[in-house]
Amino acid sequence: MTTPIATGRRQHLISFERRTVSSRSADGTPVYTWITLADQWAEVVGVRGDETGFGGQMVAESTHKVTFPYTADLTTEDRVRYCSRLFGIQYLEDRDLAGVEYVALVKELVDE
Repeated sequence: MTTPIATGRRQHLISFERRTVSSRSADGTPVYTWITLADQWAEVVGVRGDETGFGGQMVAESTHKVTFPYTADLTTEDRVRYCSRLFGIQYLEDRDLAGVEYVALVKELVDE
């Protein structure tokens, strides 16, 4: 049985956000907004380019690894907000396959 990461290492308060259609423009084009799904304490660690191999897969251009308690319904279509910075989720892994802890590789977003 895997023991979850010690709470003391989860020093960063992050938010998970999901893009939703908030309205439609006059011509019917969807207008999107981001809503907060959950706030979690997490461990956020920068990674080098050669550390992007994860679970036997290579994830291009990941800039950080985020470890946090399992959060239901989270997908790679969602994003992470940490302070004023935004990160797209590149890869998610249920670390122990028991729904206790997730590890995500994320890429910092610019001009979002």
